[in-house]
Amino acid sequence: MATRNQRSPYKIGLIVVALVTLLYSVFLLGIPLLWVEVATLVFTFYLVWRVVRALERIASATERLDAQLGDVGESWER
Repeated sequence: MATRNQRSPYKIGLIVVALVTLLYSVFLLGIPLLWVEVATLVFTFYLVWRVVRALERIASATERLDAQLGDVGESWER
């Protein structure tokens, strides 16, 4: 069974094709292809979404810790 860190040959092939196409479109054609722009927007949205989710989890964990500590946390502020 493959672990989460192992990449399948399909993913590696897709990454290679995407990079070759990007290099071809930028260096030989002089302009990026439309799908590259769309893929960049989608990837950027994905990264922003991941950051937002991570910040929500951090905030949730902080609130849980604060609730567990109760008044103990206030003594550290003094």
